[in-house]
Amino acid sequence: MNSINSLLGSETLDQVMGLWSQAMPQDITCYNTDMQGTRQAETTCRHTLENYEKNLHVVQELERKLEISWWVPGDPKWENVACLVSN
Repeated sequence: MNSINSLLGSETLDQVMGLWSQAMPQDITCYNTDMQGTRQAETTCRHTLENYEKNLHVVQELERKLEISWWVPGDPKWENVACLVSN
């Protein structure tokens, strides 16, 4: 997971998706300032999602080149591991 996080950069997808700003009427000082903060948060989120998707594509391409296949239920390797885990 650390290698995936390093591909994403300093902000992980979970961190960016977890951003939430709650404004109360007494907290609103200036519409333009609030809009600027919203735009900055949305831009950061969009850039992080774009980087995530780009890096996911790189990982998938590497898996294809290295002929890495994922185990699925019914696969002999899956069944062997299922037996080991259940014991």
